[in-house]
Amino acid sequence: MKFKGKKNSWLKVVSLGGWGKVNQNMFVYESSNDIIIVDCGVDFPDDTASEVEVIIPDTSYLKDRKNKIRGIIISHGHLDHFGALPFILPAIGNPPVFATRLAEGFIQARMSEFNITRPKTRVITPDGGVINLGAFKVTPFGVNHSVPESLGLCLETPVGKIFHVSDFKFDMTPVEGRVFQIGKVARLAYPNVLALFSDCLGAVNGGYTSSEKKIETIFDQIVGKAKGQVFITSVSSNISRFQQAVKVSLEHGRKIVILGRSVEEKIRVAQRLGYLKIKEKNIVPLKKAKKLPQKGLTYLIAGSYGQTNSALSRLAEDDYRYVKLEEGAVVVFSADPSPPGSKRAVDTLVDKLTLRGAEVHYYEIQENLHVSGHGSAGDIRLLFTLVKPKYFVPIGGDPRHVRAGSLLAREMGAPEEQVLELFDGEVIQFSENQARIADRITIKGVPIKSQ
Repeated sequence: MKFKGKKNSWLKVVSLGGWGKVNQNMFVYESSNDIIIVDCGVDFPDDTASEVEVIIPDTSYLKDRKNKIRGIIISHGHLDHFGALPFILPAIGNPPVFATRLAEGFIQARMSEFNITRPKTRVITPDGGVINLGAFKVTPFGVNHSVPESLGLCLETPVGKIFHVSDFKFDMTPVEGRVFQIGKVARLAYPNVLALFSDCLGAVNGGYTSSEKKIETIFDQIVGKAKGQVFITSVSSNISRFQQAVKVSLEHGRKIVILGRSVEEKIRVAQRLGYLKIKEKNIVPLKKAKKLPQKGLTYLIAGSYGQTNSALSRLAEDDYRYVKLEEGAVVVFSADPSPPGSKRAVDTLVDKLTLRGAEVHYYEIQENLHVSGHGSAGDIRLLFTLVKPKYFVPIGGDPRHVRAGSLLAREMGAPEEQVLELFDGEVIQFSENQARIADRITIKGVPIKSQ
């Protein structure tokens, strides 16, 4: 399989957040004269580092390369893909940032939160055409994930086409109504693709990841039976999940109360831009909520990962000024039950809520409260079949997920030497139809202390 590329050209790819990691996504694609960056996310500390708010990628590699950076493309609106921008943009010369309308709204809110000048942004869409960035031509396409308008990227580079598909799955009945752009991917992949960098977090799971749509039935059952307060918590940027909670609550005669800065920020941005549909008359201000019959309210609340100072944790500690947890209140955790470092915190929070008399619905007693935004083995196989890459690089997972993704590619017929498992700051270089480890750099996450 030969690839169209300029003679003597090369392309280096390095993950500044570290290969073999779920969070802290930041990938550098470097040619002789140009660099583009895909994502700029944070990681989260475990509960032993209470003074640290987030951990950001190590950008030492870019120190002497800032003049080559042509732009940062954000794949979707999750903090582990854009949350480091306020800290990193000033350090690398404030290059332009490319993102969808929703992700751009989240980014601007994030920059304001840290009192940092808004970056130069350009809104892109899944239906958009080519973005020219020096030696690179970038074409976005729509994928399914747990936040609307998530993107995959086709990168035309000096050595051939590279597909970068971070968090994705194939959902034929998505809440927001846009399916994975399979036809566009097939067209972009013709006639050949040098490498596919693919999400592998769900590679350990068989079959295909379920549709977000099924969560609505579960919400309907729980909310329909509730006699008093209902609290639903999820990742703040999971707009599809909150849309389902809103829909079901309104159908059962409940209005919505928003608790927690992160959830309110994301919901308000999504509402303003039209990604979350709810009329203002159906949102009850927090100060007014305590005066109303609680059986007519659903609270959308921050704290799904058991964060110490979150609204839900404060509620469990009876430390929330405007809301008190009533006996028999229903609390629903609708998020990944065990993201890195958070399982113990979630379990502790569930225990506290239980002791306060709440009816808690969570992963150990009801496994269908969360649908992953990441493709399972079937999804990854389908993407591999569509793209037909020469080289396959699993990304966005811990080492066990990387290995599982590698095994899937080999099952699909990829030769072992063309499946690349990257770790420990390895720099992969593509040139003359080949790939090799060209260097190894030191990668160490940078802790950002709480304000």
